[in-house]
Amino acid sequence: MARGIIVTTRSDMLSVDEEGRVVRTYDFTSVEPHLRFAAIYWDQVEVCDPVPPRLPPTPLMRQLMAADVLKVSDPAVDIESLGVINLIDFAKEAPFRLYEKNNALAPGTWSLLPMGSLFDVPTECGISSQNVDVTLYKQLPVPSEDVPIDQILAFKHKRASELDELRESFDLMYREIVGGSESAKALNSACERVQRSVATAFRTMNESLTTRILSRLEIKIPVGAMIGAAIGGGVGGLPGALVGSLAGSFAIKVKEGKTPKGSTSGAPCAYFPAIMDELSHKGTR
Repeated sequence: MARGIIVTTRSDMLSVDEEGRVVRTYDFTSVEPHLRFAAIYWDQVEVCDPVPPRLPPTPLMRQLMAADVLKVSDPAVDIESLGVINLIDFAKEAPFRLYEKNNALAPGTWSLLPMGSLFDVPTECGISSQNVDVTLYKQLPVPSEDVPIDQILAFKHKRASELDELRESFDLMYREIVGGSESAKALNSACERVQRSVATAFRTMNESLTTRILSRLEIKIPVGAMIGAAIGGGVGGLPGALVGSLAGSFAIKVKEGKTPKGSTSGAPCAYFPAIMDELSHKGTR
């Protein structure tokens, strides 16, 4: 099943001048580290830059678009029909509306990749829910900035089986978590499978590409009120949170919060990579 992810731009870096025009203080180069991460692990990537006029794509973006991996959302789509007059408010809502639209077409297959830690779900675009937040520390490899995008795509095609196994291991971990796994053993087994798959991905990626390891990757998984209540006192039979059971590699916590409309219980709705805190590695693990 194809998976997609929406990469957001910085709605907090928009302002309105005296003539009512929206002024950006960013360009698309700011999203390129996120695009490299998204392009290696997802099938489809969509950049949401909702405020016209559209910014010109970078050379990296043009390569991804030519390979049918990336598209840029149309900034003029339904602005008036949404009843949003303030373009700043529209910019904040647009990624979540796009997320809802994409998941309506393919439920549970789309996620969000916010810039930084920005995940303030607008009232009109969210519902109250319990979420499971999974954090992976110093595990997931990503191509370094000097790796050409054509090499990244070639690796992705050549090593599809290893990347599919990594995806399946994450899916199993999600199922164990949101299902209120009856034993810590089952959950630990799922987490250990993730670690093995990550190690394989690192080894195979490092054979072809210069890599780095994300210092932190946070994953937000909506679970709904009923499931959340069942695991709220602990995950996998463990009190509070599972932290440090795998040498400090994972942290799993249940939190109250807003979930974007269109979310599917048990399917990740957002990923928060610590792109700026990458640790350089090459040839070792």
